[in-house]
Amino acid sequence: MSAAVLRAEAAGKQYTVSRGYGDTKRYHRAFGPLDLTIRQGERIALARRSGAGKSTLGRCLAGLEPLTEGRLVWSEVPPPVKLVFQDSPAAMNPRWSIADILAEPLRIRGLRERPAQLAARLEEVASSLTCCRTVPRS
Repeated sequence: MSAAVLRAEAAGKQYTVSRGYGDTKRYHRAFGPLDLTIRQGERIALARRSGAGKSTLGRCLAGLEPLTEGRLVWSEVPPPVKLVFQDSPAAMNPRWSIADILAEPLRIRGLRERPAQLAARLEEVASSLTCCRTVPRS
């Protein structure tokens, strides 16, 4: 097992919400507390309902926003973090299988791969290829 590059320990983010001058401070929890370990060579994908704090967590991991609780522990100088935000309605065409959705960026870049090559790439990110034959709503 490779060494941890990043550990999030009880990490969380809250925003102060105010309705006007003199109003009692209220807080909105974007996410947390979260414990997470990312090891060398790993990639993560976050899939949760809208408003669950996925983008906020990504911004905190990238150093674009500070945590309000917990801490991030990097094993060395933080490597570049790449964030991919999506337009969910556009990304989840109900007529496309998951394999079709994942293959689309390759097609756009002119990288037409044979089904066996695509299956090998999908195996890197999916524990079971049976999920790749389904459509998002199923």
